[in-house]
Amino acid sequence: TTISNEILESCKVLNDIINDLFLVTDIDTNIELNKENVKINELIDNVIIDLDSLIKEKMIAIQQTILLKETVLIDKNLFTKVIFHVIKNAIIYNDNEGYVSISAEQDDDNFIVTIADTGIGIAESDINKIWNKFYRIDSTITYQTSGVGVGLYLAKKIVSLHKGTIVAASTPRKGSSFTIKC
Repeated sequence: TTISNEILESCKVLNDIINDLFLVTDIDTNIELNKENVKINELIDNVIIDLDSLIKEKMIAIQQTILLKETVLIDKNLFTKVIFHVIKNAIIYNDNEGYVSISAEQDDDNFIVTIADTGIGIAESDINKIWNKFYRIDSTITYQTSGVGVGLYLAKKIVSLHKGTIVAASTPRKGSSFTIKC
């Protein structure tokens, strides 16, 4: 059964990559948002459940501070991709027994989600490149993990479609933070 589980997990990873590549094509051509009222705390909780095995494998501590209680008008499926990719990267590029902090709050007409980690960080020379399609930071960690370098590209495009911004800040060997404002 261990081999069956590994095959199943590999198929899931491959399926996720293929779906992301299809989404890149859709976003680069034309995609319409299907906005609905969504509770950000539930969306984040569902992403954490989806990433549970990775969280346990790396023994990552997750802290959530969700001060945003109202619903927000977003495309739930697309915005889930944003949160998924940013949290997944915060886990993958973190040390074992690292820490990921997730917060959500309201600011005037916008909501703000911040995801910070205690991971390897991003060099200043790479910080603007991480949003490029198919870009992967050159490191041994990058090539030990699956993916083709479209997660943050998709995140930026999807947030832009929502008329929002996503910015990254990082200190090498201390961690990174991503702030989404819509």
